[in-house]
Amino acid sequence: MKVLSGSCVDVPCTFTHPSSHRPSEIAWYSYSSTQYPLVYSWRTQEIIEPFRGRTQLSGDVNKGTCSLRITDVKPAMNEYHLYPWIDPDHVKHTFYHKTVKLNVQDAPRSVHVSGESSTVVVGGSITLECRSNANPPASSFLWYLQRSGSISSLMFREQSITITDLQPDQNSFYCTAHSSLGVANSSSPFIISGEYQPIISSESSCIIGGRVLWCWCKVQSLPNATVEWRIEGRPPQFALSDMEEFSVLQNHTLRGKLSISKAVLHIGVTCRASNDHGQQNHTLIIKAPPQNVSITLQPSRVLEGQSLLLSCYNHAFPAVLSYSWYRDEGSGTVLLRERSENLYLQVTGRYMGPFRCSAINQIGEGRSDSTLIQVDFAPVISPNSTCSLDHGVVWCECVVESYPVATVIWTAPSVVESSQAVSVDPYWPLRATLTGHVRSGQARLITCHATNQHGRVSLQLLLKDPSAMSSSSLVAAGCGAVAVALLTAAVFYWIRKRRRNGSQDNVGVEVVRYRNNQKKADLRTT
Repeated sequence: MKVLSGSCVDVPCTFTHPSSHRPSEIAWYSYSSTQYPLVYSWRTQEIIEPFRGRTQLSGDVNKGTCSLRITDVKPAMNEYHLYPWIDPDHVKHTFYHKTVKLNVQDAPRSVHVSGESSTVVVGGSITLECRSNANPPASSFLWYLQRSGSISSLMFREQSITITDLQPDQNSFYCTAHSSLGVANSSSPFIISGEYQPIISSESSCIIGGRVLWCWCKVQSLPNATVEWRIEGRPPQFALSDMEEFSVLQNHTLRGKLSISKAVLHIGVTCRASNDHGQQNHTLIIKAPPQNVSITLQPSRVLEGQSLLLSCYNHAFPAVLSYSWYRDEGSGTVLLRERSENLYLQVTGRYMGPFRCSAINQIGEGRSDSTLIQVDFAPVISPNSTCSLDHGVVWCECVVESYPVATVIWTAPSVVESSQAVSVDPYWPLRATLTGHVRSGQARLITCHATNQHGRVSLQLLLKDPSAMSSSSLVAAGCGAVAVALLTAAVFYWIRKRRRNGSQDNVGVEVVRYRNNQKKADLRTT
């Protein structure tokens, strides 16, 4: 007998009885080979589930009606074989030779996915089945896969499917069962964990903090991986101290530290992760503030008036985010506007700077030493260069400014048994000296020659005999006195004459310095 789940149904039943006996009670049973389970009875406490509270007689017993009414038919009543018993307390023969089988029709329910295993190696395969309690059985199915929070529909329509493209970590499967009576979805997923060998993330790295090197190794694996550290130049059993472990799903991060006392850019730190499916090694990148910061010049040598490029050279990982340029002035420092790696300058003067630069990345800052820019120029001989003679011994000093440093050569035919010396100070002019004895009867001209790659210059220094200088000085003094007297009288006469004439003319004196440091005075009237 077909009945719908949730419906109310009457199981028809009639009987006849002898006129001598009038039946008063009717009971319904479920067929069993060993017992007599009650489906309906006046003894309600003995009625079995799922019929308790849901059965009653319909019709009049006195008129030979024994029909059973079932209200709210349940799927659990399916395939029960029912039969009545008329007056069971008085009638001893049985009635189970003729039963009614309940065929409860129901839409799919208790839908769920079943599988051979909940873990599969990535690249393998697994068979899944969509199961449900339905009468008639479900005839078509839909499949769904959830990964990383996103649900997608699969192309399968069969009850049993084989999956071969499992992804690492969790793969959650759902299904929907369809029948002629309705549709139902699986209420919970069947989760398959795709196992795989360790994968070390490129985010794994080391960061310098003071004199400590912190290292992170981020590993994805299923099952969980065992992680080992290898430090270059250290024994295999050496490990980072203060180890910490963090885990989110199959993402595992381990952190440790290493005290350092040398250039960390040359330390190799390797993370090794392994599980049942394999292993992976990864050499960690060391992140640090910019290292070896210095200023480079292009061109390396420059002349006044030319352009100069300063670059802030450094080793940095991660990359530099910004640069700063500074110029030292006295006891203070001036921050320049330039924020790029390069600083362009127009060369003025013989010295520029000193300049400094700093490079900043997300880890910290690195600074260069100060760089003073020395501008190349041809030699210049100072007028303070001089010669002196004392008791036949000459001493000369030639003061030269130049960059690069000039080569100094003396030309002195009158000097014998000479010796030369040169003193150089980075912040003062070059001083070249000549000492020796003077030959009598020869011209006493001494010449200083200074040469570098940008030019050559010479200066003649006249060396006179001190005794000749004394007599000449007396004659010159007498002549000078007479000349002054005559000049004074002439000027006085001229002034008186001009006053008479009302003239406004002026008199000027110009002193001209020649290359040999001699002086001449020319009287010019304008």
